[in-house]
Amino acid sequence: MECIEEKGKKVSAMPDTIKKEQRNFAELKIMHLRKKFAQKMLQKARRKLIYEKAKHHNKENRQMYGSEI
Repeated sequence: MECIEEKGKKVSAMPDTIKKEQRNFAELKIMHLRKKFAQKMLQKARRKLIYEKAKHHNKENRQMYGSEI
């Protein structure tokens, strides 16, 4: 970023309000990504649980129907 010299002082070329907006946008984006990642991990855990339940039920059904024959 370029700085403008004004009476011996270095002043940034970008106003503070724009800097704040950019910082706030970056913080919101980080929060959104963290939330999205947490949701993704939760969905993954749920899928794994469903898979384990289905595997268990399949095993029970095989034993039950295998003993009938």
